[in-house]
Amino acid sequence: MTYLFSYPTSIQLEISSSCNLNCQFCGRKAFRKSGNSLFPKEYLPQFLPFCKKVDKIILGGYGEPFTNPDLFEF
Repeated sequence: MTYLFSYPTSIQLEISSSCNLNCQFCGRKAFRKSGNSLFPKEYLPQFLPFCKKVDKIILGGYGEPFTNPDLFEF
């Protein structure tokens, strides 16, 4: 059994894997062969207990967060 002795200092949620740009230097294409997806806001309650214990929450990743229509509900 694995035990967690401390919590992470930050959480990164990729709330969108889609992007409305096509930058040549972006590595997104190499990692996103399965298509675009959105992080469902229905999953957010599962993360709330952890969010109280971290210093920062990052809503980003390889996708553009503003392509998620539910962005401001996070």
